[in-house]
Amino acid sequence: MRKVSIYSMLLGDTGIVKVGYCFTDRLRERATEHGRKFGVNVKHVQLLDHVDFNSKATAELMEAKLIKACKDAGLTMVKDNQNGETERFFVNPSVPVVSVQARKIAYNIKVC
Repeated sequence: MRKVSIYSMLLGDTGIVKVGYCFTDRLRERATEHGRKFGVNVKHVQLLDHVDFNSKATAELMEAKLIKACKDAGLTMVKDNQNGETERFFVNPSVPVVSVQARKIAYNIKVC
C-alpha cells in the first residue's frame, strides 16, 4: 500500500513555508516542483516535516486541518494573484510547530 504524507517545506530564503499532501515516495519530486514554481534552487528547498498516512482521503482531511492550524497559530497566508487562499504561509519564528489531530492522536508539524 502506498503511503500518503502531509508535509511542510521551507522554500529557500523566500520566508515561505508550503504545506500540503502527496504520496510519501514523491516528497522529493514535490520539493523540486515547488522550487521551480518559486524560482528556488531545489538544493535550498528544505523538507521540514512530514507525517505518513495509509489513506489518501485521510491525508486530504489532515491537510485541511494543517492549513487551519497554521491560520489559527497566527501564520500569515500568502495570497495568490487574485487574493485567493493558498497552502503557503510566511514563516513566523514565534510559531515553530503547529498541531493537527486525528482521532485521539496529535501530530506536531514543524513550520519554521
